[in-house]
Amino acid sequence: MKFYKLILAVSVPFILSACESIPNNVQTLGITLNNGIKSINEVLGATGSTSNTSTGQTKTASQSAMLTKEQCQNSKGKTKVQIEKMAHETLTDARADMLNSIAVTYNFQISDQVSRYGFDSRFKAICSLTFEGNQSSSKVLHWSIVG
Repeated sequence: MKFYKLILAVSVPFILSACESIPNNVQTLGITLNNGIKSINEVLGATGSTSNTSTGQTKTASQSAMLTKEQCQNSKGKTKVQIEKMAHETLTDARADMLNSIAVTYNFQISDQVSRYGFDSRFKAICSLTFEGNQSSSKVLHWSIVG
C-alpha cells in the first residue's frame, strides 16, 4: 500500500507541471501553431530562389517545373529534351517521382489550373508525365492531370 502512495506522490507534481504548460485556451494554441507555420513558410520561401548558371536566369522555386494545361495534354510522344525546354528544368533521377527500369514519372505544376483540392489559387493542379525510359530520347507514354 505504501508503494502506491509513493508512486502517486512522485507522479502528481509531474502531471501538474505538464498541465500548466498547456494553454488555457485551445484557440491560443491554434494561433500559435499558425504563426509558427507561417514563419517556417516565409523562411522556406526566402531560401527557395535558385539560379541557373548555364542560362544566366534566376528563377524561384514556385516558377520552375510548371507547364500549362495545353502543354500537358499535348505532351504525348514528346521527348524528354522537349519537355525539359518547356518546363525550363533539367529532369534528373533525383527529380523523378517514380523511377524503375521500365519507366520514369515526373510531376509538374500546371500554371493555369487551380487544384480542386486546394484552398485557394496557390494550390495548382499536377501534370504527371510518364516516359518510356530515362534517356534524353525517351518519349512521353502517358500524361494525366491530378487535381
